[in-house]
Amino acid sequence: MKNLRSAAASVLLGACAIAQAHDVQQVEKTSSFSTTVYSDLRNRQVLYFKPTAASATKAPVVVLLHYLHGTPEDMADLTNFARIARDAGAWVILPEGVQGKWNYGAGSFKTVDDVKFLNAVLDDALAKYPIDPKRIYMAGYSNGGQMAQHFACLQPGRVAAIGVVATTIEQFDYRSCLPAIGTPALYINGVADPIVPFNGNLLKRSVADTVAMWRRIDGCTEAYTDSAIADSIDDGTSTMARTWRGCANGAAVEQYVVTGGGHTWPGSTRYTLGLGITAQDFNATDVIWAFLSQFSRP
Repeated sequence: MKNLRSAAASVLLGACAIAQAHDVQQVEKTSSFSTTVYSDLRNRQVLYFKPTAASATKAPVVVLLHYLHGTPEDMADLTNFARIARDAGAWVILPEGVQGKWNYGAGSFKTVDDVKFLNAVLDDALAKYPIDPKRIYMAGYSNGGQMAQHFACLQPGRVAAIGVVATTIEQFDYRSCLPAIGTPALYINGVADPIVPFNGNLLKRSVADTVAMWRRIDGCTEAYTDSAIADSIDDGTSTMARTWRGCANGAAVEQYVVTGGGHTWPGSTRYTLGLGITAQDFNATDVIWAFLSQFSRP
């Protein structure tokens, strides 16, 4: 196996913090534009990526939610999700949180209603663009992953599936998430995450509890299959994927456990000091799209 520890350390020491803004990377055969959506007495930015090639059918869309103190541009560069627009013909929508934060769980009693805002984003997109309402997906990283779960709890049926990285479920949402229908869910978590403890704390449930919650909501049986991700790069991590397919209405729950992994987006080349190791054996963007794109709403 190729040893990248020393090279990764050099990149890590010279890297900018994730929260620092970047110019949006342009990806061939895609275009990007920004618009605003009015909600809660304020205009908020929404960044779009779309394929340049015309399509005869309505396109699937991924609503991608940024991390704490991030921006839509930062999240686009971190994940390179524009590749999905190029390769799969999907649209990618990146809304902005107020002051770089999403308001979910117990925090949803504050003045910013991000469930209302995300519904407004979707309504605006469906009214203006060739988006397939049956193939709306939501994904997020850290704070954005919390918001994606919160939205799926409160708006069952609006999104066809969710995929989140480096997050679990907040205690408030764990107790109050009682949707009438399930949502297929994918989780990617580092065991050595220094920000969101793998085994939970007073504010957040453990990864095991969170995945079990969605298995219960999705009506999954206990049966699962495991598959080891090839440890092709000696970066200090190894990954196991576990999938529950025996769920109601064709749903599924999937979990990637990254031993040695930190509070990071696997496959990204952007690093932040203090967040731990970024696994390079797989790419979270590709894994999330492969999972999400299996599902659609009736």
